[in-house]
Amino acid sequence: IVGETAVPRVFAGLTPVPGPDVDAPVAEPAQKAVEVIRDSAVRLTGSASACETIVTGSGVAIEPDLIVTNAHVVAGVEDLVVRVRPQQSAQRATVVYFDPDVDIALVRTQKLQARPVSLARTSLESQDPAVVAGFPRGERFEAASVRVRTRANARGESIYGETGVERDVYVLRGSVEQGMSGGALTDEFGEVFGMVFASGFEDQATAYALTVDEVRAAIDAAGNAETRVANGSCELR
Repeated sequence: IVGETAVPRVFAGLTPVPGPDVDAPVAEPAQKAVEVIRDSAVRLTGSASACETIVTGSGVAIEPDLIVTNAHVVAGVEDLVVRVRPQQSAQRATVVYFDPDVDIALVRTQKLQARPVSLARTSLESQDPAVVAGFPRGERFEAASVRVRTRANARGESIYGETGVERDVYVLRGSVEQGMSGGALTDEFGEVFGMVFASGFEDQATAYALTVDEVRAAIDAAGNAETRVANGSCELR
């Protein structure tokens, strides 16, 4: 399973600033979001033989057969399979876009039976309630409430430790567990505002999500990609 160290450093060389103090998350948004996001949330699993491990993570369907997730979830992974609900059969998947800098990948499959999400056209503001949805520890689907601390242009590292990477991120009050990487950041109505990609190293009550603008930029860069691309090494920084 991808551990906490297998995610990019969000703020390289600096003490992370969690943003302004905000109210604690409340349960209601997650309770409302569960059903509207459930059939769009995808669990990804595969083997990374070079690292002798099984990797699992989360993703979200942006088309019935196209999933967005983190690059560090699929880096160096072979025999990648995806599944929406436990009673559905797992489907083989192919990485068609891989950006180890921003930490975004697109994965294409067939017959997934996933419901595409709606990508937000607006931004979340400080104190706004939100929800992170995915498969913590690679187990059952969960939706958890968080609250937006701030939005920041974070200068950090790629998934391989290369410096000089800039990302547009939301800093969240709330915790995310292993396996939640690639999960959707959504509101209570299931509209997607971003994608979970890291947790706080020094503050477990802080998490980070790439904004929907970063997700859209990756989708635009990929175009109508259907061909397998190189998905890097599993030996992450």
